[in-house]
Order: sequence, then C-alpha cells, then structure tokens
Amino acid sequence: MKIVEIKYLFDYKLIVKIHNIKGVFNDSEKIIDLEAFLKTSNNRLVEKYLDKSLFSKVYLDDTGTPCWGDNEFDINPLNIFVGKYDAQLSVTEYAKRLGVTRSAVLLQIKDKRLAKGVTCKKIGNTYVIEVKGKKENE
Repeated sequence: MKIVEIKYLFDYKLIVKIHNIKGVFNDSEKIIDLEAFLKTSNNRLVEKYLDKSLFSKVYLDDTGTPCWGDNEFDINPLNIFVGKYDAQLSVTEYAKRLGVTRSAVLLQIKDKRLAKGVTCKKIGNTYVIEVKGKKENE
C-alpha cells in the first residue's frame, strides 16, 4: 500500500487516499486525526505543528510519507494503514466532509439512505457510522 494523496480537512484531521499496490484490496480513503499525537508529543519540532496554519501545510514525500516543514516531522505510513490515527467524527463533522448539513446526514440515517459502503448503528444516543471499514462516531 502507498499513500497517494493527503489533504488538510480541519483542526488536526487529514483525508488520506491509499493505493493498494498489489491490487488485493480496493483503493481507499480515510480520515485521520493527529490531535492526540501532537498534544502528547514532547518533541519541540512536533509541538509547533499544533499551530493549525503550519499543520495544514502537510505534503507527501517521494515515498508517500506525510511530512511537514523541511522534513522536520513525518508520520510512518504503516501507522496510518493499521488505523492508529483513524478519526472518530461527529455527525456534524461527517456532514462537513460530505458538504451537507447535519440534518441531511441525520435524515439519511433515519431513512436508511446512506451511501454505498456506509453503515450505521445506534449505541445509546451515539451513532457509529462505518465508512469503508473505518468508524466515525457522533
């Protein structure tokens, strides 16, 4: 697998597109959240990326590794592949990702009209939305 595209979403969340080199699995897209990683880091070079204007300047190097600055900080792609940074998003954040209102997402859930590959379970008052094998919570 290789990361082929990465984009800043908001806060400390990124959209990552992964290409499966061997063709065993379909290419996929996931949202990762690096907030906890950044906030618990003791590395001064990493801590400075709590500044969202700096964090938003993520790029991929030639090997598909997400990097910041002049190679000051990078994330091992393997940690992304295994789900170490998978995001848990609220319905509101999920709606932002889709470019629709929160009400529209809730209506899709209620009417069971979620997009192909998206499932939803309600646990207490929390919706757990699974998109292509990744959980997103409200």
